[in-house]
Amino acid sequence: MQGEAETNSGSIVTLIAAQPGSLPDDLVKSAQRATDGGAVRVLAAGEAVEWSSPLSPETLRPLLPLPALEEARIDHLAQSAALPRRKRLLAADMDSTIVEGETLDRIAALHGCGTEVTALSEASVEGQINFASSLRRRILLLRGMAVDTIGDILRTITLNEGAALLVRTMQAHGAYTVLISGGLTLCTSQAASIAGFDAHHGNKALIENGCLTGLLREPVLDPASKKQIMLDHATALGLTAADCLAIGDGANDLPMLRAAGLGIAFHARPAVAQAIPNRITHGNLRAALFAQGYAL
Repeated sequence: MQGEAETNSGSIVTLIAAQPGSLPDDLVKSAQRATDGGAVRVLAAGEAVEWSSPLSPETLRPLLPLPALEEARIDHLAQSAALPRRKRLLAADMDSTIVEGETLDRIAALHGCGTEVTALSEASVEGQINFASSLRRRILLLRGMAVDTIGDILRTITLNEGAALLVRTMQAHGAYTVLISGGLTLCTSQAASIAGFDAHHGNKALIENGCLTGLLREPVLDPASKKQIMLDHATALGLTAADCLAIGDGANDLPMLRAAGLGIAFHARPAVAQAIPNRITHGNLRAALFAQGYAL
């Protein structure tokens, strides 16, 4: 999707510093010149700027002063100028994207199987093992855990910096926001409520007598499902994939990230960072607003 759009149009380049006030003017000018850039537009003083370039994103990315940008902890994004700039659908992963850490790992730690579950989680998000089978094995380890105990953990969920701002700002400009996670609906419902999402999707754990049975309602919401849910929401809203912003960190997010008009890898695992060219590596989720041209 993104590759097709990049073949015959110019680009929008965005630079975003990890900390406000830490974006050097000389580095901005160097990157602008290297990409045949137009006039610089300031999105946040000392933090974020953008400009247009006649070059395609694929052509200009190698021209950026990458070592200097990395040393200064500056994220750089390049997207086709032909696509809708402000996205009308936000599809976001939950764990380590919208919320801090992995919710299932925290639940498992309280149940005494944290080491085993975390190992399976790591292998899954790195793309080393099949997501659905990994999740089934993790949930089986939680068999017998009281749902009330899980609720105590969920009340301590912490959003990543900029998460609520991202959701609220896009909604204020007419976008629909949906949280799509391979985690449990017990968790997505709480995270979606805190961050203010319009809708949420996750896997449903089967419960008997107030405790987890160790089983999931089938079929498992897997990487392909995440992509399809995003596209289904877009269709229902009269939108296309080009109108979508997808953001996530793990291998199970890759189909969704690749399908969206703008897919952003957020503090991503190595395999995801290698596959997705637009990445937020140093900054917070405010960067996803700058990527759409919002001035803050």
